[in-house]
Amino acid sequence: MKKKGLWKSIEKRPTVSGLYGGEGYAIKVAVDKNKVRGIISKIKDAGAEDILEYNLQKAIV
Repeated sequence: MKKKGLWKSIEKRPTVSGLYGGEGYAIKVAVDKNKVRGIISKIKDAGAEDILEYNLQKAIV
């Protein structure tokens, strides 16, 4: 997923983990809930599949 401007939409660096069997990656990133719709569109256009969105209950920074 190397699309120009995609990661500029995200404030913090994502966590990237290789999937079992080496056939892809799992990427986790926290984003402002008001930006989710636009970011999901961008990552789908970049080729992302199986996207999960969930509400974070608590974050300790």
